[in-house]
Amino acid sequence: MMQQEVRANTDTPANIYEQATAYQLGAQGTTYKPVLSSALAVLGMMAGVLVVDAVLFYLNLILLTGYDLGILLIISIIVIIYGIHAFNDVNLRVYQFANGLIRAKGAKLDVIRWDQVVSIVQNVQLIGYYGGLIGMMARNSASTNTVVVQRNDGATFKFGSTLRHVIQLIQTIQGAVTQAHMPKAMAAYNAGSPVVFGMFILSQQGLNNWRGTIPWNEVQSVDIKNGHVIIKQVGKTFNWANARIATVPNALVFMSMINYARTGKTY
Repeated sequence: MMQQEVRANTDTPANIYEQATAYQLGAQGTTYKPVLSSALAVLGMMAGVLVVDAVLFYLNLILLTGYDLGILLIISIIVIIYGIHAFNDVNLRVYQFANGLIRAKGAKLDVIRWDQVVSIVQNVQLIGYYGGLIGMMARNSASTNTVVVQRNDGATFKFGSTLRHVIQLIQTIQGAVTQAHMPKAMAAYNAGSPVVFGMFILSQQGLNNWRGTIPWNEVQSVDIKNGHVIIKQVGKTFNWANARIATVPNALVFMSMINYARTGKTY
């Protein structure tokens, strides 16, 4: 096979360029870097927030404002946890290409071609509102997102909020993997084979989970709201299913396949 020429950005290291060419990754796109790209920046952020938190805590005790001290404690815990992850990822870089990614952490390089991805699992941790089909790949400032990508050799890679513009990266991964998986899922469904997404199994007879099978003509709606997949049945008040999005691998493929089963069309 002839190697496809890869055009690297001017700031792309030579070893990244070489790997991208060897693995036929195609044209280079965005490079994702940490929000805090030095240990000093991480320590400064943590120290600044914790000092402000301590001052507010002290003032609350002196002035007896009645402010909920539990919130200040939660903020401190969140900052410490985030700081630990951010400190661990200061040398992380993710190079996006047309046919996959290169995850670089120090001297270690991992190539992830889209056609080598077995599954992606997205986890949403809510502080505020989150929802919608494409909202599965978007957030407001009050929620955090991570995505875990599993390669066909069993290796897994986690991308989270320590990266700047991580939602854009998640959108890219979701879109590329969905494009790669949909033809296979549709072919299996059309051949009469079950298509499995975690606890859910799609077949021509309907949608199945541990509770049983709901025929397609009885599926009223399938939505993603507040980080959960919510399925309603015609004529029923309670949800037929309510599952965390993190329990549904390839969630966008799942949603597209449900639409295909119900209407004959994909999104």
